[in-house]
Amino acid sequence: MTGAAGGGGGLPSHETEQRAYMTRITPPGRSHPPAGETEARSPLSLWQPHADFSTMEFSSRMPLRLAAFQDLIATIGAPQSVWPTDGRPSPISALTPHAWRRVRRIKGVVWFAECRSVRWILQLSGRQRIELRCDGAWEGRPAVQLVAIGQQPWAAAAEALRSALHRAREPDATALAVGGAGDETLCLPCDADEQARRVEAAAVAQRLRACGRFEVVEPPDTGGAGAEGRKRPREAGEARLGLDGFDYSPRLVHFQLVGASALGISRRELETRHRVDVDLLTEQFVTALNFSLGAAAAEQPKPLLTGARCSGAPPAAAGQKGSAADPRGAFTARFALGGACSLDTVWPLISQVADEVISRELAHVNLCRCDV
Repeated sequence: MTGAAGGGGGLPSHETEQRAYMTRITPPGRSHPPAGETEARSPLSLWQPHADFSTMEFSSRMPLRLAAFQDLIATIGAPQSVWPTDGRPSPISALTPHAWRRVRRIKGVVWFAECRSVRWILQLSGRQRIELRCDGAWEGRPAVQLVAIGQQPWAAAAEALRSALHRAREPDATALAVGGAGDETLCLPCDADEQARRVEAAAVAQRLRACGRFEVVEPPDTGGAGAEGRKRPREAGEARLGLDGFDYSPRLVHFQLVGASALGISRRELETRHRVDVDLLTEQFVTALNFSLGAAAAEQPKPLLTGARCSGAPPAAAGQKGSAADPRGAFTARFALGGACSLDTVWPLISQVADEVISRELAHVNLCRCDV
């Protein structure tokens, strides 16, 4: 990520400086490791950090709540007057607009409570450009390990960012059992009120279905249960996954960008007649949304979506009768429930980017039926 990813307004950027940057924090006044410590001999170890930039490391054996992380990202570049709030304690309270203005890059490995079995690679660069990529199942003990690079003066901003990340953690059962949470302020699950979560899930699904761009993907074990937990007929704009291996969390809403309704055709026709790969279309949408600078330009909260392949089969609506399921599963976008940043708050940019992707990627679709 280059170009727009660098600092603006004439400020120096770590992306454009022809220097190496150390990602290991060196305590003030110490230029070399103390006795007993070793340091890998590499070109990086021969450089001192550039005076204009410094680093902050954050690690945790507790996962972050994805909903809380969405809230934190929503504040990047947005005036504090439009920061999402719902009256509950939030990690956002630890931040200030000044803190984000000092951040130049954040990268590392993330563990989310809503999808504990997989690790995510995070790269945040410059003005709101974010890449959040699923990196498969954990091979060792899960943890959060991040490094932030900031521009001086950095100390206050680094402490605010560290505090916000600490508050975004969700204690797991093991941490609580051994007293690992202590007296720290943690982001407890917001799904204690099961009815409230179901109502929010139903509202999010309805918003996605109603616009005609998306299809909501439900796991096979819900029986199509609605907000009240009762079975209901499947609605238009709703797909189902066909295998029990779907990596489902009731705190996430899965959906795909399809765009068939906007063209006045069915998803089946879009995929079979016009050879559109809905998985790829959804992946391009998630990437474009997370990279978008539109929220900063409009001074609105920035949306963040995660996206990955499910361990189940592609939606039944997508395949032909008797066709083999893709063993990798369907690629779905995910919105986390329970945060202060609701889907309605970031909907304008989500719908705008969806329209841009549909216009670009479906431009080849010829709706003429002269050959029929």
